[in-house]
Amino acid sequence: MKRSPSPSRKKRHPVLDATAGEPSTGTGVAIPPSPPPRAPALETRLATLEARVQRLEDELAIHRQIVRYGLAVDTGDAAETARLFTEDTVYDVDRSFVMEGRAGVRAMVEGARHRALLPECAHTIGPALIEIDGERAVATAYSRIYLHRDAEFRLLRLSCNRFELERRAGGWQIARRTTRLLGSPGAQEIFRRHLHAPFAEPDEPTDP
Repeated sequence: MKRSPSPSRKKRHPVLDATAGEPSTGTGVAIPPSPPPRAPALETRLATLEARVQRLEDELAIHRQIVRYGLAVDTGDAAETARLFTEDTVYDVDRSFVMEGRAGVRAMVEGARHRALLPECAHTIGPALIEIDGERAVATAYSRIYLHRDAEFRLLRLSCNRFELERRAGGWQIARRTTRLLGSPGAQEIFRRHLHAPFAEPDEPTDP
C-alpha cells in the first residue's frame, strides 16, 4: 500500500532560508530585502532645499565680501582690499577716478589722499539687494564715508553702488564696482537697473 506523506513534513523551497523564509544564497544565509525606491517627490523636495540653502550661503558670502571692503580700507590694508576684487577688476568712481586691476585698488589704498583720512574714517556699505545668476551676481547698495575730526563726526560722501561679482576658485570676488555720488547723473539709474533688469547691459532698456 502507498503511504501518504506526513502532513507535518512540509517540503521547503531550496532557495528559501530555512528559518526566516527569505531569499537565500543557498548556504542558509538570508539576503536582506532591497529598500523601497525613494519617492520622486522627496528627491525633488531635497533638491529644492539644497538649492535654497546654496542661495542663502551665496548671498551671505557676497554681503560679507562687500562689507569687508570697509574694514580693509579703514585699516589701510591694501593687500586685503585688493584680494576682494578679481585680477582684472574695474572700480569706477564717478567716471573721474577709475581703478583697473588689483594693482589699481592697492594704489588707491596706499595713496596720500586715502592715507590722510586714516585712522578716523569709516566706510560703511549696505544692506544690499543681491541677485544671483549661476556663477555671477549683482549687489546694489548705498555706501557712506564718515570722518571724525575736531570732536565731530561728519558725513563726507553718500553714494549709490553696483557690485558685479563672479564666483572664482577662491569664492565670490568683485569683478566691477560702479559708484555714483547721490544726486549725480547715473546714481538713480544704478538702482533702477537693479530693480528692473539687474543683468541687462547698460544700453539695454531697464523699464519693466
